Amino acid sequence: MKADERDYIAEKNARCRDPWPRSRGVVQATANYFLFVDGDPGYVVTDSANDEGTGEDAMDELYKEGNTTGLGVTPGTVLVGHVADVSDVCITVKAFRKAPPPRTAGWDSVHEVAITSRSGTLQVPEKDGGEVGAGAPMPNLAIKGKGRYRLRVYVRVSDGGEEEHLVVVYPGRSRKQIALKS
Repeated sequence: MKADERDYIAEKNARCRDPWPRSRGVVQATANYFLFVDGDPGYVVTDSANDEGTGEDAMDELYKEGNTTGLGVTPGTVLVGHVADVSDVCITVKAFRKAPPPRTAGWDSVHEVAITSRSGTLQVPEKDGGEVGAGAPMPNLAIKGKGRYRLRVYVRVSDGGEEEHLVVVYPGRSRKQIALKS
């Protein structure tokens, strides 16, 4: 059974491609993110030592009236919601030393927010024996250690209903939420 599970995860990961193959991040990874089939709101990018807002706080922000970003933001956690009724999302994460160009063409929405790392780590949880998480190891996106970062999330849904996300992180002091494309 474990071999079948590994094969299944590998097959799901293989269908996901890096949407920015020519833009190499300092660290990066592409994988399938497995969601709960019945109502998982999305996935988090979080500081492992986050003490300024939990995933529940981020969920409250995600569903707050008037929120059109698809993001639930607290200082140390960003909950990225999914758009389509899916149980899998292809996700690519990349960390850069400085802000990359926006490149919004081909994406349905692009939003940028602030996130803080108090411990020097920012990660997307890996599927580690459970049902939910990334199907491959995800790197630490806090490439400059502790401090403030900008997190940009690109989202698109194909005609076939497949959802793809690109998460870009880079050092930045701004606390503004920016809609580059809605």
